[in-house]
Amino acid sequence: MTGEDLEDWSDGEVVRIRRAMVWALRLTLLAVSMIVVAVVLTWTGPTDKLDSSLLIVYTDNSRYCGTITGAVDGRILLRVGKSTRIVPLASIKTMQTTLKCPA
Repeated sequence: MTGEDLEDWSDGEVVRIRRAMVWALRLTLLAVSMIVVAVVLTWTGPTDKLDSSLLIVYTDNSRYCGTITGAVDGRILLRVGKSTRIVPLASIKTMQTTLKCPA
């Protein structure tokens, strides 16, 4: 390989590397733009939240409607009006969310 061949090869490598760097920059900007779009869509997208976090709990012989305030030792704490009911998980048959408690 002569000096001129080495110079030609080096010039070709510089051009190839420059093209690769331009493409890397373009793809990086595209990726950042896509992340920004994803964040904006997630932030402003619709939510499927209920207006209330009321829960109807059906047990063996009762029905309670209220808000869950906690769970301790296999029991849930359910705020029903101004009082708190302690319902053992083993006695719960079904639970469902609701917007208002049935009469």
